[in-house]
Amino acid sequence: DHGICYGSYRMPVAMGSGGRTHSSWNGGGGGSAVRFKVTNMHVDGTVTTDGQRGHKSTSGSQSAGGSGAGGSILLEIAETLTGTGFIRSIGGASRYGSNYNHGSAGGGGRIALICQSNDFTGSWLTHGGRGYDGYRSVTDGGAGTVYIDCDNQVKHLILDNNNYENPFNSLITNFEQT
Repeated sequence: DHGICYGSYRMPVAMGSGGRTHSSWNGGGGGSAVRFKVTNMHVDGTVTTDGQRGHKSTSGSQSAGGSGAGGSILLEIAETLTGTGFIRSIGGASRYGSNYNHGSAGGGGRIALICQSNDFTGSWLTHGGRGYDGYRSVTDGGAGTVYIDCDNQVKHLILDNNNYENPFNSLITNFEQT
């Protein structure tokens, strides 16, 4: 099973889905949803709504819960976004579980920037979580989205999964409603 993409890439307000519980091990929490509605914003640190990793046994002989999906970040800036920091909403990485009962990785979240001038030179990250490295049978989480709509740039949508592999498509089918 794999999750489907949901929520608006233009105006993201949905929280990330929590990971699935496996046996008695809880899934990781999904990322939160935050909205900034300001005149100017400067980011040199990190703004994050990452999904959490699933829980697992400390004995190494149990299954692991699935990891949560990234949440949403909506930046509505009347004038300018500046800074060199990180704005991210990534999925939680999977965890090891015995007998191939590894927890799944969470999908990336959504970020949208609406502004007059985008002078931000930092990093936008919305990739899925990494599948468990010990066995590549665990699929990496799918890519999230970054949408930028600023007066000083051409509108653009970014889907970047950080070179992580996921065989499922991140479909965007109705541009008018998303």
